[in-house]
Amino acid sequence: MSFFGRLHLLLIALALAAAGCGRTIDPDEQLIGELKHVDLETRRTAARYISAMRPVPEKYIQPLMNALNDNDPQVRQAAAEALGEIGIDGRPFVEQLNKTSTEHFDPQVRFALQRAVQQINSAQ
Repeated sequence: MSFFGRLHLLLIALALAAAGCGRTIDPDEQLIGELKHVDLETRRTAARYISAMRPVPEKYIQPLMNALNDNDPQVRQAAAEALGEIGIDGRPFVEQLNKTSTEHFDPQVRFALQRAVQQINSAQ
């Protein structure tokens, strides 16, 4: 995970601890939830943070696949780019990514998914 991704998760945890919420949260689940948040900037930020992880953990694959259909093009683009950073864990999803890269309504997402498939296939 990148420095900014870790920083973001740490800030979330600290804010919740300071607020005295009294419950333990999983920072990964928090970030996945932010991909579906009603606030556009929250979704964009979450997608960018996940995209900055190297490699992107496997638990983010399905949420990123869902984010490919976000109504915001920046969220869709960041999700598509993040899928290329999954590495070898993304190999089971190559067929689905290939299909989506030919059928998706957004040409930028189609292009980013084609690159993602190339990156996954070349990962070692």
